[in-house]
Amino acid sequence: VNASSSVKVGTTVVEPLKKETWRKAKFCNSDNSNHFPPKKNTFVPRYSFEGSLLCNATTPLGMAVGCPQPTIRLCLGCNDLNSEYCDTVYVGHNYLGNELHWLPPKYLKRWWEETWQVNDRIATASSSDNKHISDDDDQVYIQNSTWASLSPGKDEVWCEHGYRHQNRTWYRRPLSARMIDKGTFLGCGAPIAADMDRKFQRFWAEHHRDRDAYSQYSSSSFNNQNYAPLYASLPLHRVTVLRDPWSWLVSKFFWNHLHLKNRTCDKDLHIWTVRFVRDYLEPLCGEDCFSRYTHGMMTLEDMTVQAEGNLRGSFSVVGLLNETDTFYTMVSARIGYIDMGRNPHVTGDKHESAVGRVVKEESARCKTLFSDPRFQEEAKQQAPSLSLLDRVYQLGVEVNRFQREELNQCT
Repeated sequence: VNASSSVKVGTTVVEPLKKETWRKAKFCNSDNSNHFPPKKNTFVPRYSFEGSLLCNATTPLGMAVGCPQPTIRLCLGCNDLNSEYCDTVYVGHNYLGNELHWLPPKYLKRWWEETWQVNDRIATASSSDNKHISDDDDQVYIQNSTWASLSPGKDEVWCEHGYRHQNRTWYRRPLSARMIDKGTFLGCGAPIAADMDRKFQRFWAEHHRDRDAYSQYSSSSFNNQNYAPLYASLPLHRVTVLRDPWSWLVSKFFWNHLHLKNRTCDKDLHIWTVRFVRDYLEPLCGEDCFSRYTHGMMTLEDMTVQAEGNLRGSFSVVGLLNETDTFYTMVSARIGYIDMGRNPHVTGDKHESAVGRVVKEESARCKTLFSDPRFQEEAKQQAPSLSLLDRVYQLGVEVNRFQREELNQCT
């Protein structure tokens, strides 16, 4: 859940004249597209429930500027791109960081200036034109025009060379998903994202070198490519629910019908679990992680490090699936404008992964087997990457317990 707001929606805002005002948020369900690089030898992104758009960015700023969400599919509460506010409670299957595609430009600009404009050498510089950052010197500047290029105005230039759609040449941010085709991707989105990626990587490297910031997240060489501190700095609430990875693996095995492909859950673990290790880590790591791993810029260990950093600092509430009621209580306690106890009679549809008597019997066997600590250790010997899932989940449990204690002290 992403509840994005520069001030908490539902809290009282006191204006200079002492007048109390309220801003009402809008609920939005799965309406923001995911942004993924194209599949190999195609210009088609990976399928997702929310729909997917082409994006080759490998950094948070590359994602924000090179791959903006089309303007006609923005959630209510965030659809005023001239506003500094984004009063939306959003739920979906999207990866962490997806909000960078749809937060209003002024919101992003203010966040960047207030959080990351740290000195004269790494700063936001004004510019009279709408071009993106130049390489004239070694200094790193994120210009005002970078954020302005995401504004909806007819005179704003997102793509300097333009792109074709319905027999017209367009320069501003795409209005609809149909405008983001192969030509737009190759001529605009990909080069803009690559340009921003280069500048952000230089900025991030200098930030770590000059300020030695956030070293607590990792002592490895990956620290300069760990973007968890940046995600943690965004002024919004995120909540997530973690499922025990061993139970989750059994569910994924049957949901993807691997039992129909001459496989059994306890055989060839090093083969059939590889895909699911990524599926577990990537949403917690961030949308940039999918792209970086696809391009060979990141390992599963790196992905784990960033996911751990995000669990520590980027989520207002980390819940556990086997403690759902406690999760609801934590959300209500942490976020003052959300009451998860208002509609207790509402239940969601079940997503059953094992259907049929024989399959259910095999599923029950697998669940029992995968819950056995001895089998888990054997499985990690067969498929070492499974230890990464265990590591992330155990950290999630630790964060959950800390947050519960913290919230108990506040109530």
